[in-house]
Amino acid sequence: MSSVLSLTAGSVLVMWLSELITERGIGNGGSLIIFAGILAGIPLYASRTAEIIVGDSAKMWGFILLLAIFFVTMIFIVVMQEAIRKVIIVNPKRQVGNKVYGGVNTFIPFKLNPGGVMPIIFAGAILLFPS
Repeated sequence: MSSVLSLTAGSVLVMWLSELITERGIGNGGSLIIFAGILAGIPLYASRTAEIIVGDSAKMWGFILLLAIFFVTMIFIVVMQEAIRKVIIVNPKRQVGNKVYGGVNTFIPFKLNPGGVMPIIFAGAILLFPS
């Protein structure tokens, strides 16, 4: 019962903090808190990785290949996140008296990924589920 209560209280606190960050106009509070958690873990993960790959050239090349795959994946994610599909709207010309109005072509920008970063978060959760 105490575990459930502490996890619930912590979740409510983090949601409240993220709402405050969003209301102040700093940015998306939830995303910033997740990003801060990732940044806080980088030094520990970097030191553990350095301990594993130091002195072994095969592991070093594997690590470099893995970093290249990560960067290509990040670039692909950003491209897909910002991608839009332009649906063209053709307005017909109208003639009122001697004047011709309209005939302007515009478009509606539909996002290719309207879910934002949620598909990425769910994909990470699904990949971590078996472990």
